[in-house]
Amino acid sequence: MSKFLFSIFFSVLLSMQIAPQAQAADLNKIVDISVGNLHSCVLFADEARCFGANFNGQANSAKGFKQAQQITSGEDFNCVLDEEGVWCWGSNEFKQAEVPPSLSQIKQISAGGHHVCALDEEGVKCWGISSAGQTQVPSTLKNVRQISAGGGHTCALDEEGVKCWGSNFYGQTNVPTNLKNVKQVSSGNIHSCAISDQKVICWGNNQFGQSQPLGSFKNLRQITSGLYHSCALDDEGVKCWGKDIDGLLKIPSMLEPAKKITSGGLHNCALTNDSVRCWGSNLNGQWPNLEFLEKVEQISSAANYNCARSSKGLRCWGGNNSGQMFFPSGLGKITQVSSGDRHICVIEDQKVKCWGDDEFSQTQIPTGLTQVNQLVAGGLHSCAVKNGRVICWGAVASGQTAVPTDLKDVIQIALGERHSCALTRGEVRCWGNNIEGQSSVPLGLQDIKIIAAGMNQSCAANKDSVQCWGKDEFGQNASPKQFKNASQLAVGYNHACAYGESGLKCWGDNMYGQLNVPSGLKNVKQISAGKYHTCALDEEGVKCWGDNRAGQCNVPPSNQNKRKP
Repeated sequence: MSKFLFSIFFSVLLSMQIAPQAQAADLNKIVDISVGNLHSCVLFADEARCFGANFNGQANSAKGFKQAQQITSGEDFNCVLDEEGVWCWGSNEFKQAEVPPSLSQIKQISAGGHHVCALDEEGVKCWGISSAGQTQVPSTLKNVRQISAGGGHTCALDEEGVKCWGSNFYGQTNVPTNLKNVKQVSSGNIHSCAISDQKVICWGNNQFGQSQPLGSFKNLRQITSGLYHSCALDDEGVKCWGKDIDGLLKIPSMLEPAKKITSGGLHNCALTNDSVRCWGSNLNGQWPNLEFLEKVEQISSAANYNCARSSKGLRCWGGNNSGQMFFPSGLGKITQVSSGDRHICVIEDQKVKCWGDDEFSQTQIPTGLTQVNQLVAGGLHSCAVKNGRVICWGAVASGQTAVPTDLKDVIQIALGERHSCALTRGEVRCWGNNIEGQSSVPLGLQDIKIIAAGMNQSCAANKDSVQCWGKDEFGQNASPKQFKNASQLAVGYNHACAYGESGLKCWGDNMYGQLNVPSGLKNVKQISAGKYHTCALDEEGVKCWGDNRAGQCNVPPSNQNKRKP
């Protein structure tokens, strides 16, 4: 592993809810947890698993540590302390991922917005952005016991008390004079807090009450400061105050006794004796899910996320823009799953269920719709096949739900953003939006075996070739004409893929590497395309490539290859 790992993007998004308990066979080996702005990490002795926004590679998991001790996350990067030193990955815009070689006997590390500080045998050393002097360590520090890096400032607890430096626009470095017997200091985005004489005292910005603790505490153990909120851990549990964005202050009612809490921009996480629990925003899928992905039977990719169905149930990862990864309680046996842009539909115990974005009633199942043969979620609508007939619901503006009245004997359906297609006995019919010609089925299509639809494109295959029509800005209609026995088709936003006797081939836009099929795929069972990424299910499991800004290509590990350093 390199001490210098980084990518090139960044994001700011929102959502809410309370995370389900993340449990797995190796949870008792968790060493530490950390939270960034829109991502989270769980540290094991030899590996860090990260989740959430991945615009700069901050949600990429890292392996190969030797007896890891601590993990800390900045806005869009992470650092780990193990027995060999400090290792950082993610954004390196301000050199925050370039660890100074002079560190030795490191005791603690702390990541702020875009800078990092380490406490070693010689004292405190900081690196990264220093626009406000946050990396310029005061020479007056004596026998430092703890450090905490904030948004644009840094604080340290030494033998004389708390000292802070860096940005002071909101008074976040103006340490109160009444601090006594300080146990811990925590630097937030633009405020700071400390445990002083078993009380929480905060200073700096208080626009949302983040510097004004509410209620009393019993045997304070930890304080953590986020973007516009703060949380404390005492004998009675976790208490939070400040701005309640997306449920940040709503502590899970069944939260087990916590060993550690940590706060980020829009979410909090707690490490308990046997689980990791998070609450607040999960728009980017930043709540850790440590369950293994085993014996997958079907995959379904959408805009910036994927779902996998197995005998153990449903598992999704990547972006969570409309809460589509908050599953309904009590799901039974799922026999089919389909991921739409922002909603999910499943066949569960012969019943149809949909959830997620419902702006156009795309999750409102028609009354009495059961025992369907196929179910598909599109961009803004959903359709099902029952006894050869197509039933659609959701957005109507483009006519995508206006099923032709003479359509019958349907074998398969495929949905795009605003159009629909159906395969009957060798014939293809499409309806809905046709601005790019995606609903204008080419003449001469014969003996079609399979169809697929994407944003503004449709494709069909027979035993000899694949043909696509619709938008062609990136050559996504330039399908391989001589393609024998295609058994799988997948269409994304501006790309398409097919699998058959010639293997797996993709064409069209490759801005994010969505056409770069990985080598070594074995006996591909299914392919699926999201907006700018592609996934395949083969005999070894699920593999994804292309856009990974929402962590959609960070496939959860399977039990057979878990945590190999």
